[in-house]
Amino acid sequence: MNIINQFDYLRRISRDIRLRVLELTYKVGKSGAHTGGSLSLVEILVYLYNTKLKFDIKNPLNIERDRFILSKGHSAIALFAILESIGFLTKEEVDQVEVNGSP
Repeated sequence: MNIINQFDYLRRISRDIRLRVLELTYKVGKSGAHTGGSLSLVEILVYLYNTKLKFDIKNPLNIERDRFILSKGHSAIALFAILESIGFLTKEEVDQVEVNGSP
């Protein structure tokens, strides 16, 4: 994939992730979701998870995988949306964000 096509691809994913973040923060409402913090991180997460980080959805405990640590907890919604977009979490799992008893 050439650089222009890759940029367009990442831009489309970022747009979709931003929409998902807005959807999730609307659902979560007053319980602690921080829209701005999540939106400010989208492009970074999209870039990392789609071009740099090594992981295998089918073997998530692979010792050779990269690890990503998000210390900016107010942006967890963006991370959940990224993990959903790459297939690590399902839409149903992510929709349960902030629901008591959810994983």
